[in-house]
Amino acid sequence: MFMQKYDYREEVGVLTGSGVYLLSEQTISEFMKLLDDTIYKVTQDGDYYVEVIQERFNKVVVLDKDYMGEGEKKLGRILMKSFLTTIRDCSLKPEKILFYNEAVRLSADDEFVPILKELQESGVDLLLCGTCIKYFEIEYQVGKVSNMFSILGVQMNSNQVIKP
Repeated sequence: MFMQKYDYREEVGVLTGSGVYLLSEQTISEFMKLLDDTIYKVTQDGDYYVEVIQERFNKVVVLDKDYMGEGEKKLGRILMKSFLTTIRDCSLKPEKILFYNEAVRLSADDEFVPILKELQESGVDLLLCGTCIKYFEIEYQVGKVSNMFSILGVQMNSNQVIKP
């Protein structure tokens, strides 16, 4: 397990790398907002102490169409390509991208496959709905076939689900 601790000195207002955050009762709620994507433990023995146990960036992107938004589908495909390219180019990436319904078509689309392969090679798991692959008779080129149990589990265990 990744362990990272800091010391919060209220009089200085900075974090140092020495151990545990020491907080007053007044600052603890503000400080907790900073720990949104972090697993932490709070103890109280006169003062409040927050121990950062593990920092997480457990975001999941969910795609259910091969285009983005409503209205003009041609524009929506341009937006989807831009969205996936932007994810590819960002330093912080989602842990997984889930594809179901029409979105599974992207895994066989020559326009999108190179982008998706780069995402996969960078460590992003691409999970494809098996029922949808069968229904649309897709010969996917990237990603791995999954099922609704896994798709639901991934969403339930993520910090945030992003659906463009």
